[in-house]
Amino acid sequence: MITHRLANARVADRIVVMADGRIVESGSYRELLARPGSLFAELHRLQDGSED
Repeated sequence: MITHRLANARVADRIVVMADGRIVESGSYRELLARPGSLFAELHRLQDGSED
């Protein structure tokens, strides 16, 4: 699945995050949200509108 709506990725077994044409991180939805400095988590917070 390719999605720009990050909440849709919850059903994926593994998420691969790309930036500037490169893979910058990968993991499960929960792992990426919990990872310090995660681009996925930051983008998710921006889309979701929450700070936690």
